[in-house]
Amino acid sequence: MISGLFGIGGGSLMVTAMILFFSFPAHIAAPTSMFMILFQALFPLVHT
Repeated sequence: MISGLFGIGGGSLMVTAMILFFSFPAHIAAPTSMFMILFQALFPLVHT
């Protein structure tokens, strides 16, 4: 994902995109973004 280039700030891009482009409510978009970042952070541990 392109937001991965922005580090942890990529979550702000994902939340904004979910709200503006996909009409997610803000109270759903923020935890969804955190959940996505969790898997992005855990993948290198499992991939070794």
